[in-house]
Order: sequence, then structure tokens, then C-alpha cells
Amino acid sequence: MTHYEIHHVNSTSGEVTFKGVPYGDFDRTGHWSLWNVSRMYEGARMMLLTRNLFYYKELVNKKTAFYVIKQTMKLRPEVHRDVTLFSPSMLRFKLDLLNLGNTSLTLQTKLYINETETYIGTVLVTIVYVNRKSGRPLRIPDWVQDKWKEYKNKTPPINMKIPPCPENVFSTKMETRHSDTDVNGHLNQSNYLQICLDCATEAAISGFYKQYSEDMCWYPVLDADVVYKGECLPGDKLDVVTWQDDTDCNIIYFIVRNGSKSIFEARFLFDNRKSPSQKNSRM
Repeated sequence: MTHYEIHHVNSTSGEVTFKGVPYGDFDRTGHWSLWNVSRMYEGARMMLLTRNLFYYKELVNKKTAFYVIKQTMKLRPEVHRDVTLFSPSMLRFKLDLLNLGNTSLTLQTKLYINETETYIGTVLVTIVYVNRKSGRPLRIPDWVQDKWKEYKNKTPPINMKIPPCPENVFSTKMETRHSDTDVNGHLNQSNYLQICLDCATEAAISGFYKQYSEDMCWYPVLDADVVYKGECLPGDKLDVVTWQDDTDCNIIYFIVRNGSKSIFEARFLFDNRKSPSQKNSRM
């Protein structure tokens, strides 16, 4: 983890600044990769959770956990354009609880860049409280429900609906590696985004997409709505399909299947303007 400074944390909010982005978080174009943007948001959550944000120390143990089930990312082009391998950045994450359900909660994390406090993106994440062994949701304890009762009345965010899969899709196959998994023993939430962008690049280079015909890592993802519907373990063989929206070719859909089961669905809105090449890169 990069150097960080925690500014405050309590049971429903927190704020942390990361002093730079790890070298390995940049993709082959020298820009901050979407999957590692998501992972840095996850890192900010973990830094605060381990300081007992959301009563993490009381709720999570060897038998229980929080799993991400939905994520909505709204990012400004500056995330991809300005946070680069050759321009170190200070990144401030401000996190707040938005909504409480019986078994899940939704949180909002806003990202600001450098000392200017320029806003560059928001991620909404819904996490569910689960039994680690069965993977089944658990009711969040009554004492927590009572402390957070004002959040019960707030309307949870609504994810975009992924349309039914059409007949004409681009498909590819991938296999999960052990290094793709996280501390919960399954494919990390951010790796699904990496799978989608690898699939998108294959589709673009093959000529399947309209408008796009090269490495999709050049194009910032401005919006991403994703739903995690199942788990994926090391050695699982995945089928990944993609297609473009009928009315807006900048909107691209993805489905990841593990066998016959759909375990992940996503809608990405790409910026059709490429991010600039890095002066010290051959890409």
C-alpha cells in the first residue's frame, strides 16, 4: 500500500489520503487502469474499515464477512488523463454511509486529486453481510440497526439494468488464476473490470465494435454499473461476452459466465476521446 494519512474515521464516515499511486497500478499505456482505480477505492475502504468504520471489528471475523454485490462508478476523464505514471498525484477519498438494509449497506466514496481538492469521481458500493462458509446473507445485528436507524429511511441507489444478451455478441474465454483471488478466496471485485477491458480490447481489435478498433485502455470509462451475482474460484473457466448498445455505441455491455451461470454483469460508458500518449512511453 502507498503511504497514506487518515484524517478521520467514525462508524459512518471516514477520510484518507494516499500519497501516490503504486507503480503496478498503471496499465500498458501509462494511465491509471480502471481495475486498479476500483482497487484503490477498495483500499481506501479497507484502511478505514480496519479502524472500525461500520463497526467492522465487531461484525467481521472468521465466520462472517462483507462481500461487494453492486458497484456504480462515475469518473471524470481526469482520472485517466491526469493520474499517470509520470505525474504523481495525491488522492483523497471521502467515504460516507448512504443506506442501511436488513443484510446490506450502501456507501459512497468521493475522490479528490492533489492539494487543489479537485473532484474527479464517485463510487457507490453495496456490500452484503454474509456467512463465509455458506455465502448466504446474514441480518445485520439489531444493535447496529438501532444505531443507524436514520439510514433505514434513505432510498438506496438504483443500478442501471443490463439488457438481455442479444444473439450477435463477441465472446472470449478466460481462466481464473490463483493470483487473481483476494483474502476471501475468490476473484477480487476489481479483476472483473480487468476481464471486461481485456475482452473489449479483443473485440475492438477483431473489428466487432463500431467506432473502436484499437486497445480500449486508451479510452476512459466514465460510468460503470456492475452487479456481482456469484463467486469465481481459482481454475474456473469463464465465458465473457460483450456487445454495444443499439443507440449509443459508447455504451458497452459485458456478461461473465462460470459454466451456465452468469456471475457478473456490467455496463460501461466509454469516452470516445483517447487519453494522451505519455512522452516517455512507446505506446
